[in-house]
Amino acid sequence: MSPGGSAFSKKRVLIKALDLSGRLISPLRARGAPPKQARNILLMELWGIGDVVLSTPAIIALKKIYPGSRLAYLGKPHAAEVLKGCPHVDEFITFDLPWTRLHGKYNILKWDCRALFRLVSTLRARRFDLAVDVRGDIRSNIIMRLSGARARVGYGAFRGDYTLTHEVQRPPGPCHRVDEWHGIIRYLSPDAELPSPSLWVSDIEAQAAFRRAGVKGRGGVIAGIHPGASNRSKKWGLPKYERLGRYLHEKYGARVIYFPDPDGYGSDLKTPGSITVAGWPLREMMSLIKRCDVFFCNDGGPMHIAAALGVPTVAVFGPTLSSWFRPFGDGNIVVEKDVCGYKPCSDYCRFDSPACLEAVSFDDVISIAGEILSKAPEKPSSASATVRPAT
Repeated sequence: MSPGGSAFSKKRVLIKALDLSGRLISPLRARGAPPKQARNILLMELWGIGDVVLSTPAIIALKKIYPGSRLAYLGKPHAAEVLKGCPHVDEFITFDLPWTRLHGKYNILKWDCRALFRLVSTLRARRFDLAVDVRGDIRSNIIMRLSGARARVGYGAFRGDYTLTHEVQRPPGPCHRVDEWHGIIRYLSPDAELPSPSLWVSDIEAQAAFRRAGVKGRGGVIAGIHPGASNRSKKWGLPKYERLGRYLHEKYGARVIYFPDPDGYGSDLKTPGSITVAGWPLREMMSLIKRCDVFFCNDGGPMHIAAALGVPTVAVFGPTLSSWFRPFGDGNIVVEKDVCGYKPCSDYCRFDSPACLEAVSFDDVISIAGEILSKAPEKPSSASATVRPAT
């Protein structure tokens, strides 16, 4: 059995065991209308950077539905960085839950149970009136149940529905994560506004990042390129992105900024007139992305950051469904090829290399680039630099 298949089997066994034991001990769900008032609200998004970005419509809407409420956000440590400056979050409760990690997530013997108990104690002490989560995952729903929140609103499609006081019907068909959050919002208040993802990066932050990167002058287009992703099956490839950077510079006079992954993937990319920002803190990278005129990337957190900041985004998709996770908003474009019947399978590609991603050609991407940059001024930049963290 492949490592991916083994992990999937462990996940299935774990979820079935949780579901069976929970149904034996959990009381019957409450019935009734959604809560009309809530003073203390818990919003949960326990996963990646992109997931945090896509939760911002719910943050904004909840504070409008329940004016004067206090909202606590439970997520990984990066959630506090991504949402820094958000005027709608009153408290961040940060925790890296074991089943949300990339490796060893189903080895229960290695879970820090004491830390989990402390988390539950922290949540219960807040005396939440309302808890919301969009996953429809039994593990997230159990955390909501253990929080002690009086009203627990979410989806129950993937087991764990008995932990909820108010189960929401999931939108039909392949559904974007933002639309799933909108489903929660509509349940709580049918007339509520449905905002798009937003991020809060000040002009001062953006200007400081620009100065640190050493980008001089204002002529020409600034093109950001993020070649990485959470796993290799989502990566279009460094040679293709390097070729893209060279093309953008030669064809459109673009000044190219490469954004490598934290592990260094992409840090050696260098083309004429380019800058590589290797090892920058997340917040500073967000600030620099905001100053880009266009952003090229794979499916991942930086893609959602760029789109939420209003930067036109061109995203190369492989084994994940763009209908679920495309860059949300007008002016963003997905490049993908439907050549594999096993899609979606982003975590556990059964082939040595993802055919769906390899089918996306260089010409496919530059044709899209042309749509965005055809009217860009041709003012090439002569500077080339690699920026490292300040010491």
